[in-house]
Amino acid sequence: MAIPGLHILPSMNDLERSCLYITAPSRPEYATGSELFDLACIFHQFGVQNLFGLHYLTLPDNLLMNPDDILLGKPLTAFPGFWTRAVPRSAVNPADLHGHIFRLIGRYSWSIWEYREGPAVDVGGVDPAFFIAVAEYLDDHGLNARLGLRVRRQDDPEFWVDFCLMLNGNVRIGSEYLLEPYSTDRICSSAVVKDCEYDFQWCESRDEGTRRISRDVDLVDQPQLALLFWSHDIIRKERVRSDWARFLFQSCRPLETTPGEYLHST
Repeated sequence: MAIPGLHILPSMNDLERSCLYITAPSRPEYATGSELFDLACIFHQFGVQNLFGLHYLTLPDNLLMNPDDILLGKPLTAFPGFWTRAVPRSAVNPADLHGHIFRLIGRYSWSIWEYREGPAVDVGGVDPAFFIAVAEYLDDHGLNARLGLRVRRQDDPEFWVDFCLMLNGNVRIGSEYLLEPYSTDRICSSAVVKDCEYDFQWCESRDEGTRRISRDVDLVDQPQLALLFWSHDIIRKERVRSDWARFLFQSCRPLETTPGEYLHST
């Protein structure tokens, strides 16, 4: 089983197919504990709990997506993390991308849900039966549109924290780079499901903990994004790259906000 974006390079047809299956609710319908445990057993049976996880297929509220848009996550440069936004498929070269999250769209057919730049993680040693087993379980239990398969990297933080930027997409940062209380919002845990010897590593985006940043203007580039997190004491300043820290310190100023609280929990 060769999955585009994972085993082979994605094509323009794969990008087009991604556009068709990118619809999702803004609030996830959670899988049951027994379903997650069953999936944990599959992951451990094939020994891939450090390579793959599960991801609830949701989209940020008010995210503007055109019919020809895909989701593309780009690495942050000021501090470790990723910024996922909708971009036109015509603006990217599929040869420069790989799949990060995959959605099951048929009994054994996977579509790329979210893309990342650069080469894919090497999964050549994974038994193809793993992808078949996961696909069959998701399909048999009606989880196709709720749970996706996410690729994990060795340098992934133990805990992720998601920030919903409304019109501007979604930012994911390792909790060790965040100040309180954000560092304790362990929205995406690498050890959520524990039962007996199973330590199932997966990714869960919990809507009740996701931090929302409400803005009525577009964040165009990473300097604006970094300034937003710096000026509102979200990021640990000592963990910011020194060249970025100098820029942010000199540029820091009160930002215009929308009425009400600038930063709030759902």
